[in-house]
Amino acid sequence: MFLILLRRELLANLMGFRFATAMFICLLLVVANSIVLIGDYEGEV
Repeated sequence: MFLILLRRELLANLMGFRFATAMFICLLLVVANSIVLIGDYEGEV
């Protein structure tokens, strides 16, 4: 019973707009950070 409720709540949160927006922002930050770090590394070499 508890597992069914837990699964339902997790799926409801994962399919929500807030979660999708947060994941999109995180992916953008990872890409931006990678670009900056690559530029810094090439500057040092």
